Amino acid sequence: MDMDLEYSITPPLSPCNEVDSEDPPPRLGQSLIQDCVQCLACIECFKVRDRHTSSVSAIKRILAGKDPSPECFHDNTCELFGHTYVTGVALLDTTSHLFCQARQCISKIQALLGQGSNWGLLDPIVNEAKKLHSRVMTFMQYVQTFVHRSFSLPDATLPPSVYTQRLASFPSVLVVELQTLSMFNGRISELPTGVLQQCATSTMRPDSIGSLLLHMNLSTQWSIVQVLHLLHAKLKGEQELIASSAEKAQELLQDMLNVAIVKHNKLGYSEHHQHGPFPDGCLQDLWLSLIQLLDHRHNQYSTDSFWCSFHSCLTPLLDDITNPSQSQPSDTPATQPKPRDPIGLCWWLLQYIAPLYQYNQNGQLTNGKQGRPIRCYWLLVEDLLKLMFASNDALPDEAHMQSYLKSCLALCHLWEPKGSVLTLLWGHFHKRLNKKLIVPGQGVRSLATICQTPHSWYEHCKERVADHTASHHHDNSFDLFLRILATQLKHMKETGAAQGWKQLQGRFYSKFHGRSMKELDETGLSRFLSLFLTFALVTDLSDATSRVLDFLDLLPTDTLTHGKLMLIWRGLFTLCLIHEDQSCDLAVVADRLVQGFNTVCMEMSSKSVDSGRKSQLWALVLSYIEATQEVFDASNKLHLSEEKLIGSGLSNLLEVSSEHEMRALLTFLQTIMARHRILYQQVLMQRPASTAKSDTSPGPEMLMHKYQAFARILWDRIHPFIKRHASTQTPPSELADVATSFTLLAADLKLHNEGSGSGQTTPQELFRFYGLDDHKVHHSITVRYLCHLLPNHSFTEQLQAAIGPAQWASSLVHAWLRCGLQSPQSSTPMQELTRLVFKLGEVSAILDSQIQSSSNVIDGTGNPHKHTMLQFIQALGHQFNSAQGLQERVLKRQTILSYLGDLVELSQPMLRNMRSASDLLWIYKVIGHVVKYCSSILYVKGKSQAQLPGILTELILPPALFNPKKGLPSQMLSAIRETLHLFLEGLASLDLQRDEFIQRKVQEIVQQYFLRFQVKSSTLATTSSGSSSANHPFMVALHKSCARQPNPQISALRELILKAIRQQYLIYHGQQPPSHLPYTLAFLQELLHRTYNPQQIAR
Repeated sequence: MDMDLEYSITPPLSPCNEVDSEDPPPRLGQSLIQDCVQCLACIECFKVRDRHTSSVSAIKRILAGKDPSPECFHDNTCELFGHTYVTGVALLDTTSHLFCQARQCISKIQALLGQGSNWGLLDPIVNEAKKLHSRVMTFMQYVQTFVHRSFSLPDATLPPSVYTQRLASFPSVLVVELQTLSMFNGRISELPTGVLQQCATSTMRPDSIGSLLLHMNLSTQWSIVQVLHLLHAKLKGEQELIASSAEKAQELLQDMLNVAIVKHNKLGYSEHHQHGPFPDGCLQDLWLSLIQLLDHRHNQYSTDSFWCSFHSCLTPLLDDITNPSQSQPSDTPATQPKPRDPIGLCWWLLQYIAPLYQYNQNGQLTNGKQGRPIRCYWLLVEDLLKLMFASNDALPDEAHMQSYLKSCLALCHLWEPKGSVLTLLWGHFHKRLNKKLIVPGQGVRSLATICQTPHSWYEHCKERVADHTASHHHDNSFDLFLRILATQLKHMKETGAAQGWKQLQGRFYSKFHGRSMKELDETGLSRFLSLFLTFALVTDLSDATSRVLDFLDLLPTDTLTHGKLMLIWRGLFTLCLIHEDQSCDLAVVADRLVQGFNTVCMEMSSKSVDSGRKSQLWALVLSYIEATQEVFDASNKLHLSEEKLIGSGLSNLLEVSSEHEMRALLTFLQTIMARHRILYQQVLMQRPASTAKSDTSPGPEMLMHKYQAFARILWDRIHPFIKRHASTQTPPSELADVATSFTLLAADLKLHNEGSGSGQTTPQELFRFYGLDDHKVHHSITVRYLCHLLPNHSFTEQLQAAIGPAQWASSLVHAWLRCGLQSPQSSTPMQELTRLVFKLGEVSAILDSQIQSSSNVIDGTGNPHKHTMLQFIQALGHQFNSAQGLQERVLKRQTILSYLGDLVELSQPMLRNMRSASDLLWIYKVIGHVVKYCSSILYVKGKSQAQLPGILTELILPPALFNPKKGLPSQMLSAIRETLHLFLEGLASLDLQRDEFIQRKVQEIVQQYFLRFQVKSSTLATTSSGSSSANHPFMVALHKSCARQPNPQISALRELILKAIRQQYLIYHGQQPPSHLPYTLAFLQELLHRTYNPQQIAR
């Protein structure tokens, strides 16, 4: 047997003959392919034509009034049921005989196939049944051909004869025979038990005996319907033929519905939208053929259309819901299957049958918008909705409702919009906005999805409108309703039926009033907002915005919970994103949002608010700034009044916020300022080249005005706090980022001669304040600020030109030294600032001149920037000492002093705050190195502005040292002990022999610290040339005088220190020996023991 899958099986999608190149085979639509597996049995059932028959589908030829089989039965004789007949008169002469033969074949088929269900298609008995059925189909094809070609009513003018009498009675005889054949063939429900159940499974085997029986039965019924239609086409106006044709078509439709009912009963709710009512492609073809036939007869003869016939078949099933006690009609077979869910069955059938209207008579998929519109039948949909919502006590559960609405959504995509459907759905859902739509057994998956951010909400709404056919598994019934609403309203807008929405909006808006708005919980409020966001996307945005704001005004603000207020803000920010998408000004929404934000900020600023309430308020603030940032990110020009979202309450909030809150606020400000500046610079670059205005986009001048307005808001509301808080002791690092943004913004405004609102602030002033000021801005802000700005070459070039190259370099070096002095802890920003400062030509020249000497300086902590700073200080001293001539020394002294600044003034705040021991030690170490290597720069005899006296007074000989009641803190004494040798070595480099001030200071140091830092005599024997708490600072300072070639300056210092020790601790006063004599002698003994130069010992 030839199983050639190249041939289809049922017209019009299934021509029985080979397809030629002029009329390619039709393709099934993607939405209808799900269950349409090619049935092997169908090829034998319907393969009744020769392979060379015309490729035009039979139903198309029949409906067009053409020969149904143009290449068949042209010979004078034909073979029917194994016998030869005269083609032109066989049916007329032997009608009863031929139909008797057909009935006998059907009887034999039923007897053969009814014996067993496990036979394969190659079994001899099955082959015999298929041969018999092929004879029946050949005969039915001959009947169609005879009616079309050979039959016509006799002319009334001709004299009566046997032939004319036969012709006159032939229609009634043929109708009777067809009805008899139909009864003999039987209904689908009369097939052997299990056949229908077997054929209706979603995994039906196409090569089963049940499938073969089903297709043989339907093919016979379809042939009878076709013959009746051809006969009616010949005898227009015959009521008997109309009734017979309608009856047989209705029976065929009912049989196909029975197959669908059985299949629907076997499917679960999750499978309804994966499996259609067609067990295979044959039945889908048959549905399509029947649709085209019934609609053709409706147009030609005013009979019932397909949808009317379909509705009448479903009506008894739906009546069983409203009248379950009513007995079934007497003409209904007892074995006819009953649907488990009649309403679900109707929705399921509508979902899969409605798309068949997209196919033409050639079986090709067409676009209804380009060709004829798809025929709608909303009447059945309205009946289903009314039946679903008829009783509040018998409403469908959530699982059923989702299944029904998914089918409704599919229909809305295909059909023209219908306002009454939306009215019925809204009448149900507006009463249940607060209801939890939960599907038992699905857990949290069935709960309502509330988007956590405006952006996700906006994307969800946008996807709902743009891709309304892609309903997701997490959509509840209300989400599906919104998809239906979006689809209908969008179709109304596309088809120009805007009047339909104007008629509908009153029904929607009238449901929201003061009482109903107060009754909304968070779930209901979320659905309310989603509804109006859908309106905003598919209808008039301004109208939807004004409406939703009016309805939200009905909510009492004093009773709004934290969750509701956050939900309202999120919804309004989503509305702002829709305004951005449609390039509409969002001022009215922003005004509403910022009003609430300022109120929250005011409450949060109150001292009476408790911690729990403050946490709730902060959550609101955080959601507000995150949503505002989303709006700014979504805008491509920031010209739609986005600046209004920066409320005045933000400045008050910054004043009272905690550290982590302030960091979040500053990060938000930095982000939006960066976005603003990027767009502002784009406009500044476009402005000179702009000559023409665009009707669709704002011009540069308008954008410039908008950006300047935004800049004024930032300057007036934010910058005063940034400036104040930068001078506090614990500013967050993000504050430097915002200060940088303000500086760059000021540079942009000033560069293009535009005022920023302050009228006086310039980038130079801001740079001096945040980057170079000694007294106000915290060092951590300065470091991060400079690290941001110094790599910006265009900006630094402008500043350098305004300040001057020399002052620019000295100011930066001084800022670096100040920050390094005040931030002893290792940090990446400080290392980066060090790298940037060392790129300056002046600094590179200083380091290159003393790279060998500077490498010997080690800070002892392994901190890179500390080590580098001490190297630089040593290089400064070396550069000054290498100067030639008085004028050069004066110039270098001025330069180095500008680098160092006022060390006393820098150190005083840190000494007063008395930071940790390590921080204090670093301050002493840095200034000690400055004194050691730059003492000649810090002190000039006779000059009152010299820094050295103040340094000694502030760090080494403070007034508290001379007050026995006060004394110095232990941390300070420890730092002095570690670094005193640096100060002494610096004093030694001055003129000790002739400068009385230096001599006096050395004597005071000896007087105060010789005994204060005394060590045990056993420890004095420890040999060390470095700084250590185990060695006396004097011993460390004098170690260069102990060498075989002693340092002359240290030798002079040694002489001065020993002289002071002798005067203080070795002179007898009366008979009593001086106090601490043993320790003094031990110190001197150790010093002499370490001395290798005999001349030094002799002194």
